[in-house]
Amino acid sequence: MAKAVYPELKDLFSIPQTLKKIEKRQEEIEKMLALLIDRTSSSELKPRKKGPGAPKKKGIPRKRKKGITRAKGITRAKRKAARSGKTTVIDLIASVLKGKKKPLSIAEIHDTIVNQKIYTGKSRDLKKLISVSLYRDPKNMFERKGPGKFKLAKK
Repeated sequence: MAKAVYPELKDLFSIPQTLKKIEKRQEEIEKMLALLIDRTSSSELKPRKKGPGAPKKKGIPRKRKKGITRAKGITRAKRKAARSGKTTVIDLIASVLKGKKKPLSIAEIHDTIVNQKIYTGKSRDLKKLISVSLYRDPKNMFERKGPGKFKLAKK
């Protein structure tokens, strides 16, 4: 009967228990906060300094290879050809087009390179390599004079 008559008394008896739970949780939170403060003050989580005052990176220092240096306008193929003593496809095309007054097609350029036997590369399809080199033309060495026709550019 006491339960039905005084329900607010039940709440009064549970208050000390909830206070103990709250105090326990507060202590746990304070411990976690102290751990976080210790970690952030140590050097583990500090951001690495960048720029001229930054500490040197650990590891094996790499030495520069002697020989051809990278310069503006020198392509990977040009460096590789210079190392091996061979000429590039672009140089071969330029040598074919030098003596010609009229523009040549890709097939004509391919035929003259094959007939003169000046290409010593390992390409499976030289004709595609020539056409890609002509259409990309990184140094603007060639002028396009119609569909598939090219001439050496005037400088």
